[in-house]
Parts: sequence; C-alpha cells; structure tokens
Amino acid sequence: RDGATVFLTFTILIRDATAVALLGPTPLPTRPDVPAIPPAQKLQQQHHQSRRQPSEVPHRGLSPQELGGQQPPSWWFSAAPAPYSLVCILAHGYDIKAKPLATRTIGLSVDARISVGRAHQAGFFEGILGIQAANCYVSASHLEFASAAEGFEVTNCSSHPVTLTGQRRLGKGEAGTIRTGECIDFLGKYPGASGGHTVCLRLCLE
Repeated sequence: RDGATVFLTFTILIRDATAVALLGPTPLPTRPDVPAIPPAQKLQQQHHQSRRQPSEVPHRGLSPQELGGQQPPSWWFSAAPAPYSLVCILAHGYDIKAKPLATRTIGLSVDARISVGRAHQAGFFEGILGIQAANCYVSASHLEFASAAEGFEVTNCSSHPVTLTGQRRLGKGEAGTIRTGECIDFLGKYPGASGGHTVCLRLCLE
C-alpha cells in the first residue's frame, strides 16, 4: 500500500530438456506455498494418510473469517521517509498513543496530488477507529492534498465536514491550507454525544 513494502515474491525453477525427458514434466503444485511433489511420492503420502487413525486427524475451530466476522485490513507505513507525513494524534474513544507510529502515519509527496480516504489507505482508518466507525465517519475519498507555497492545499471531497487549525469548517468542495505542525479534524455526530459534531479523528502534518 505504501509502494515500497515487498508483499509477494516469485521463485522460478528452471529445468533443462534432459531432465524433462528423463523425469517427465514438473507436476503442478496444489498449494502456492508448498513445492510440487513427484507423483510417486504423493501417492505414497496419500496411502499413509488413509491409514491414520481418526484420533490423529487435527481439529481446529473456525476462524472469525470463516464464521463471517469482519477483520480490519492492516496498515503499516514502512516506505522510505517522505518529505511530509500525516500522523494521527487523536481518535475518539481510543488511546492513540498506544498504537505503533507506523500504524497511524501516512506519507505525503510534494510531486503529485494525493487522495486520503478509506479507498486510498486501506486499513489505516479501520485500524484506528474500527470498521464500523471508519465506514460512518471517513469517506472512501475524503481529502485531496496538493503541494502549496506554504504547505498543502487541502480540499474536502466528502459530505462529512473537517476543520483545519485556526480556520473555519470546510464543507464538501471547499479548500484551505495547512502548514507543518497544524492539524485536520474529521468531524462526526456520535450517538449520545451532546451538542453537534465531535472530533472523531485528528491528523497532524509533520
């Protein structure tokens, strides 16, 4: 997700024509993480497994995913240090300081416009607020950042309002500028909360 973390590695096994002629084509693997087993060895293993006693068969409970439970995707910022970053310093109902810095950091580039939201940093908001709250208070494309002379121009692309440090509330389509050390507050109406909007999330530009 950060464009730098290795998440998939391929190993290519090359056999020459002589080996193929003598041993036959390589059998297709049945699992992506287990090397292919020669047919004779595979048949021997299947015969051995068929003779196992029922008590030897491992048993496990169903995982939350198998039971239909939701598991938030993970976010871990491990790219090379970016010129700027957004760091979450407040989350409604959570001790945000207890979370590792890499799970609450988004890197910002000055070379291109950057969108921030659930569709662009998958797992970041869910990992901080939980799936339900993230879906309620953070849009798929919530903010857009563009480099400006004195920081970043921030455009609110969501129907959920945000406020920038020392500035008025921004509605959908409105923009403002933030500098290093200033913050963006994501606002939402929490059930049972007195008054209007509550700050559900605060990101600081560093």
